[in-house]
Amino acid sequence: MSPRLCLAEDLIPVMRQEGEEGLRRRLCEEVAQLASHVDVVMLAQFSLAAVLSDVRKASPVPVLSPPHSSARRLKQLLAPNE
Repeated sequence: MSPRLCLAEDLIPVMRQEGEEGLRRRLCEEVAQLASHVDVVMLAQFSLAAVLSDVRKASPVPVLSPPHSSARRLKQLLAPNE
């Protein structure tokens, strides 16, 4: 499958009105729509990592986040034998 961009343009207004619960809800909705077209989802912004576990639970495909992926890779580079 080729890369596919998904932009939830209403996230900021939703976050202002509903807080983290709204963010979680909207991201789960977007991932659910996107999942049938992709093998994996990468949350593009570091700020979205706060709801990663909830989005993963709602997604039929793996969901990654930049801070978690970066930290895991850094750990591998700094301590390759562990």
